[in-house]
Amino acid sequence: QNLFLEAIDILKNNFGPNYPTTLKVKINLANSYKLKGNYQEARNILISNLEIVKKKNGVNDITTAKYQSYLADLYFEMDLYKKAEDLYLISLDTLKGLLKPESRDLLATKNRLALLYSEQGRYKEAEEIYKEALLSYKNYIKNNEILFSSVLNNLYVVLLKQGKLQEAKSQLLRSKKIAENSFGKKNREYITILSNLGYLNQRQLKYEEAQLYYQKALKISKNYLAENKLLISNILNNIGTNLTTQNLFLEAEPYLIEAYNINKNILGKEHTNTSLISLNLAFIYSLIGEEN
Repeated sequence: QNLFLEAIDILKNNFGPNYPTTLKVKINLANSYKLKGNYQEARNILISNLEIVKKKNGVNDITTAKYQSYLADLYFEMDLYKKAEDLYLISLDTLKGLLKPESRDLLATKNRLALLYSEQGRYKEAEEIYKEALLSYKNYIKNNEILFSSVLNNLYVVLLKQGKLQEAKSQLLRSKKIAENSFGKKNREYITILSNLGYLNQRQLKYEEAQLYYQKALKISKNYLAENKLLISNILNNIGTNLTTQNLFLEAEPYLIEAYNINKNILGKEHTNTSLISLNLAFIYSLIGEEN
């Protein structure tokens, strides 16, 4: 944060407070505050930036629309859903009038609005936005593969929550193919797709297939993303619960213990995720007659 503040001071002194690069660095500072949970400071910066670009460029402007989306993202994270929705809709309305349907900025804003609806349980509305976005974007995947795959993966989640398992699987397999062909297998996006395929198969009672996907995700994570302990912990917990569902308690135990220890060391014993894994372990021990 100190480096961002120093950079902002230098830019202000040399180019003025309204200089585009000054505003961009302020966004980075706002993101830094947001990551630390200092939402009020982040909000003040983003509102200030938005007022500057609105005054300079007007409301019917791509940059203004982008800055509205940045503020909407913050409100989303703050659980201020109505404020976030209003800003996303205003931004979308502007971008639709100024950009082609396949524009990356337009797709990204649609993706965020659909995520907001999904978070609120408005799955049908989210599904419609995702499908509209994919339809207008399907011929423009090149150079935007990660975003396109992200939209597909998010659509899978919405379909899954509505119980549309077969359609969800179709979208997820499509996302997997794009990921493999476009940005490889050694990244978080691909691992998330594998984990989701594992969970989907688990929901369909296809436990062996689920286990194969989970194990593949775990292997890639440990080999190439070993520093991302919480991602690994999540996969370990998924493997443990999949084995528990099959009454393979002794096989499930070491996975759950490893997941629990990771979460406890990073997040603490009282964290919700740690507690959930602890409950999974307690369930196993209650059935096999052990105390822990």
